[in-house]
Amino acid sequence: MSIESFYRASKSKFIRKILPIVKDQTLAEDLLHDALIRAIERESTYDPKRASEETWFRCILFSTVWDWKRLQRKQLDIVETDLEDLLDEVLTPSLELMGDLNINEFKNVVHKKVFYLRFVLGYTVQEVSSLLELSEENVRKILQRMRKRC
Repeated sequence: MSIESFYRASKSKFIRKILPIVKDQTLAEDLLHDALIRAIERESTYDPKRASEETWFRCILFSTVWDWKRLQRKQLDIVETDLEDLLDEVLTPSLELMGDLNINEFKNVVHKKVFYLRFVLGYTVQEVSSLLELSEENVRKILQRMRKRC
C-alpha cells in the first residue's frame, strides 16, 4: 500500500490520536499533513521487516507533533519593558559572554534582544529569528557586528 492511500484510509484515526495533544482540529490536520510530507520524503527508509507501515507512520507523526510542542514551549512574548527588566536583573557589567562585550553598549533594542536570546538564554540563530520575526540572515549579521566589537 502506498503512503498516500494509507494516509487517506487512516486520516481520521490519526487525527483522533493527536487531537488530545494539540487541542485544535485544524492544527491536528496540519500536523498530520506535515507528517505525511516527512513520510514521503523518508519512504526509502521504511523497512517492513522492522515495523508495520502504521507503526512507522505513527512514529513520524508523533515526532512531528512533539517537534511542534517543543517549539511552542520555546516561544516567548518579548515585550520591551519585560526585556529591559530581565536585562537589569540578569546582566551585570562583569558578564563575560563575548569577551569584553557588554549588553549596555548596544543602543538598538533589537540588538539587545538578539544578544540576550542568543548568549544569555542560549537560543539558536533559527529560534532567535523566529522569536523576533527577523530573517536568519539579519540575526547572523547582527551577531557578526557584535563579534567585530569584541
